[in-house]
Amino acid sequence: MPFKDRDQRLAYNQKYNKEIHYPKNREKYLKKSKVSRDRLRRIIKELKEESPCTDCGKFFPYYIMDFDHVYGEKRTEISRLLSMGYAEVLASELAKSELACCLCHRIRTHQRMLAAKQQVAAGQHAPTRAQA
Repeated sequence: MPFKDRDQRLAYNQKYNKEIHYPKNREKYLKKSKVSRDRLRRIIKELKEESPCTDCGKFFPYYIMDFDHVYGEKRTEISRLLSMGYAEVLASELAKSELACCLCHRIRTHQRMLAAKQQVAAGQHAPTRAQA
């Protein structure tokens, strides 16, 4: 049904999509979403397996490698972005990260925490992730 008023047309389209179109095509949308998430997971797995640890330079299986957010402000966890299938946001978060093995990542995190505690004890502000 055509509407001249933009707001009425948008309201009608939203109601139609929510109540009629999506329920009819639910399985198609779920399958498309799963394919997208699986593709992103495969890309991340390959990236982890083909890249060495930034700190020690060794190669490890994908499940040993972690992304360490070291640049800029962290929006959310990479694993959460993978499960939601947000490719563009995922790419921007990966650009702010370095790949490190789990041991080197734990060492880095511990050193950052110690440095932050020392700065707080000295009366300075704790560094942000970008400064650490």
